[in-house]
This record gives sequence, C-alpha cells and structure tokens, in this order.
Amino acid sequence: MYNMEIIAPEKTGIKLQSVSEITTKIKNLIESNFSHVYIFGEISNFKVATSGHAYFVLKDAEATIDAVMFREASRKLPMKPADGMQVNALGRISLYKPRGSYQIVIDTMEPRGLGSLFIEFNKLKEKLAKEGLFDEIYKKPIPFIPRKIGIITSPTGAAVRDMLRVIYSRFSPEVVIFPVKVQGDEAKAEIKNAIECANQRNDIDVIILGRGGGSLEDLWAFNEEIVARAIFASEIPIISAVGHEIDFTIADFVADLRAPTPSVAAELVVPKKEDLRLMLQTLHIRLSNKIIAMVKQKRQILFHIKKRLISPKKRLEDMRLKIDDTTNKLNFLMKRMLENKTMTLKVHRENLRNLNPLAILDRGYSIVHDASGKIIKSSEHVQTGDSISVTLYTGALNCEVRSKN
Repeated sequence: MYNMEIIAPEKTGIKLQSVSEITTKIKNLIESNFSHVYIFGEISNFKVATSGHAYFVLKDAEATIDAVMFREASRKLPMKPADGMQVNALGRISLYKPRGSYQIVIDTMEPRGLGSLFIEFNKLKEKLAKEGLFDEIYKKPIPFIPRKIGIITSPTGAAVRDMLRVIYSRFSPEVVIFPVKVQGDEAKAEIKNAIECANQRNDIDVIILGRGGGSLEDLWAFNEEIVARAIFASEIPIISAVGHEIDFTIADFVADLRAPTPSVAAELVVPKKEDLRLMLQTLHIRLSNKIIAMVKQKRQILFHIKKRLISPKKRLEDMRLKIDDTTNKLNFLMKRMLENKTMTLKVHRENLRNLNPLAILDRGYSIVHDASGKIIKSSEHVQTGDSISVTLYTGALNCEVRSKN
C-alpha cells in the first residue's frame, strides 16, 4: 500500500476550477492579445467543407498552425488557394473550446510578395463600400437589345477578338472600340478618359470594360480609384469583364454587372436570334392557351347557369342575349389581343431585318473587296489594273480597275 496525502485546494490558496473555466480564461487571454495578426506561411492540407468554409494549415520550416476561412471571406479572395502556395494572411487567433485547440481565423489572404498591393486593394474596397459605390440601388439595367456597344479594352489583345466573335455570331449591332492600355502607369487615365468619351457621344447603349487574365499587378489598373469613380459616374451601364472567373477587381464591384470573362460579357449583352424567336413563339402559345382556357371556363359557367334555370321563357331569352353579348366581347378582346401581339411580332421582325448588315444592299448599295477580301473604303486603296469583287444584294461581280478618280 502507498501512503498518499491529498492536499485540499483551500489549504494551498489555489481555487479549484473546471476545464471550461480554465479554457474560457485562456480563450479570452489569447483572443484579446491576438485580435489582429498579419502572418505568412505555406498552405498545407487545404480542404473546403460542404458548408463552404475552408480549413487548412499554415506552416514554415519549424512550426504549423491550424487555419480556417469562413465561406463569406473565401468568396472574396482574389486568388484560388492551393497546397504549397506561399501566402500573406490577415486574421485573428481564436481558441475552439470543445477541443481546447487554438487556430487562426483568416479574413483575407494573398499570394506572398504582393503584400502592399493587397493591403491597398482592401483599403480602397472598404473605403468605396462605405461611400455606397457598390450598392445595388445604383446598378443600371443592361439594355435587352443594344443598338450600339462600346468596348473599352486593348485593341491588340485576345479579349477584343473573343468579344467581337461572340457578338457577331449572335446579332449585328454597331460596335465602337475605345482603345486603351490595360496595364501599366498610363492605363488608369486612359480607361477613365475612354469611359467619359463614351458618355459624351450620346449613342452608346452599353459599355463592356474588359481585358484578359493576369496577375494582381497586371490587373491593377482596374483597382485604381479614378477608374472606379469613372465607372460609378457613367450614365451608360457598364459590364466589367476583367480577367478570369477567379479574378476580382474594384471595377467588378462598382460596375452595373460583372462578367467572369470578356466572352461571357459579350454573351450577356447580345441575345441569340433563335432565343428571341423561341421566346416570341412561347409567348404566342401561352397567350393562345390562356384565351382558350378563359373561353372554356366562361362556357362552363354559362352551361351551369343554364341548367339552374327553372324555364321561364323571358329569363332564358335574357340569358341567351347575355351569352351572345359576352361572346362578342370575348371575340373583340381576343381579336384586339391577337392584333397587338401580331403588331409586336411584326416590329420585332422589322428590327431583326434592320439589324441585318446585308439589308443595306437591298437599297442598291454594294460592298467592294480587294483580292485579299479586305473592304475597300477609298480609291486610294486600289491601283489601276487591280482585281476587285463587288458584292450586291443578289450575287457578286469580279471586276478590274480601269481608272480611278
């Protein structure tokens, strides 16, 4: 047997406490002293739960710390985290009482090496958000079928080619390119001036502001305050289409609509002709079905009323007159409704016809191409003896330049 003496806590002057009490004190001590920490390290074991919260480990050569990033914060990241990525993170230290373990709750993070830019991005974002520049109440609607589209982008990049390809595969609106630099020191001023220039024209229905993907530094022109304020001041609705789907810029938050890529922006601004035709057909069918159902319902009501009549001749005659009157009214309403829909359909068809670039040829005009297929706009672009082709409304002519004026 062992001789054991248990010392009562009250004899030592130490208060006996529960695990929860001790853990709570440690939690308060940690969280009050580490409410804001700026930390760097390597991401490891990155996982996203079904709730949307991200769980991972931040480590360096000598230590690790558990980290969590809640769904709301994860959705605002300007990059996609992955194992092995070196990051700077801003957050707070917290203790999870059920396990008695501490972790860092991250509010935002960035690829390592871009610390100053990332901090500047978040400061400006917070500033403009407080001023209301991101509020939905200021978002302008995008026109359904714009007649003239302004595109502010680099004239030599792949983004402008992608947008034009999508636009002209769907409709044939007029497109005005406002060429600007999309990165570098001069880009922000050129983008601002292009937005203001488009607003001064009074003929642009919608603006696409875009460029292809790139690093945070490459996209920085779209995080500048003067660009954000120019977007907010624009009377013309603006679609921001900067970078790829995972890229977010200040322009995205201020714009009236954000598109994940330039190609998607073109899809959003110009509907397909087939989609419009299908929509009109669907509306026509739904209207016809509703009218038929309404007439059927009224006939059933009249039938039941007729069955309840005791057979007074006068009452029966009155009901017959009422039936005729109701039928005439229904026929009149149906005719008016069908006429209105027919007129609407005619207007849409006429609009579709007018938007066809070949419609102008029907009025006696023609299009002249040189041997390479390039459109000739001036006699200075051809020489005597050159072969040219002339596209007419019906057919084409192959010609030789005999002389020019």
